[in-house]
Amino acid sequence: MLATIINILSMLIMILGCGDGIFQAAGFEAMVEASRWYFGAFFVVGFFLSLLPWMCMLYLSQGAETQPIMMAALRSNLADWKAYAYSGGILVVSLAGLFIALQLFFPLTWSFGGVVICVGILLDLLRMAYCRVQFRRTPEGIVEWFSQVTQTSVKRRDEEWHSISFEIPFTMMGVYMKCGAYGSLRLFCNGIADMASLWLGSIARLVLFRVRTEREESLLDGYTHAEMQTAKRIAWLMQKACTLGELPGLEEITRLAGKLFVSFQSQHESLGYMLLSALSNASEGDCGKIRVVDVDVEVVSTFWEVIRSLIKRSIELNISEARAIHEVVVILENKVNLIKDREKILSPTLIMQPFAEINRMLAQVQYLSFPGREDVLLDLERLFVQFTE
Repeated sequence: MLATIINILSMLIMILGCGDGIFQAAGFEAMVEASRWYFGAFFVVGFFLSLLPWMCMLYLSQGAETQPIMMAALRSNLADWKAYAYSGGILVVSLAGLFIALQLFFPLTWSFGGVVICVGILLDLLRMAYCRVQFRRTPEGIVEWFSQVTQTSVKRRDEEWHSISFEIPFTMMGVYMKCGAYGSLRLFCNGIADMASLWLGSIARLVLFRVRTEREESLLDGYTHAEMQTAKRIAWLMQKACTLGELPGLEEITRLAGKLFVSFQSQHESLGYMLLSALSNASEGDCGKIRVVDVDVEVVSTFWEVIRSLIKRSIELNISEARAIHEVVVILENKVNLIKDREKILSPTLIMQPFAEINRMLAQVQYLSFPGREDVLLDLERLFVQFTE
């Protein structure tokens, strides 16, 4: 509201600094009379600029068939209630300013002051409408829209909306990765991770490959199916990153998979392991333009991050995550064994690095009393003995 504040301060300075004399000065009335028509023309233009959000959307939609990001931004703006609010505000202020500028019922002083303030408000509304349209083009804006779409799918229990909720994130990640927009990819992945519970809940209610007359599945069955579909899409994105040679893209996808595992785990202790298996198998196939060792490093780092997240959650909720941590350690152990068999000259120190990181973390003061700590230490001790022989 910068323009509004400046215009109000200008009027106050004019009144307080010059008193009523300025309004009685020779030529002032003629100046105000002439300015009424200029202000009137400005408000007429402002009336049509109430369509600014939709004019921007029309511009964004040009060539949208080849630009999925722009198409998502277009849909996001069409569903943005704030854009409608700004448009309505621009319309109302333009009409109010036009009425004040051209009517003769108010004293000249009040009419001039009201017009100046309306100009400030209109400029602020135009600026905010433009900024809002631009925001909805950003990864954060698209995530905000996607969150609304997901909430709608949950409320309507509509298969079409559930399908949209399932496909949008993976498509957007693929587009960002193909464009090399790594910063946007990270912001988008972080946004999806933040709303993971809502998103996965929507996917779990998606009806696929099932006759509608069959018995309703349990919610756990739905989450299991959601995990399987998500694991397939994560594997596809990782393969796409390898094919394109996009190591930063691979890094973001593996991190997202780790965060989604923790979200699945919060729903049921049996969920999430298909995601980790998809990660573990990533470097066993064709790694495209990325070195196998680089894929292994990213995957192992993600496993370490998952274990660290489980330990932190165990402390926050004061519950034992020993079973989940044990399962992740087993998958990590199998992965390290595969790497050891494949890379004959690999340093033992490098192989033990993820386990050493976990051990070092558990030695810190804040982790001395978390539930299940002894079980995790036993697992680590076994691994140290196995890999140092």
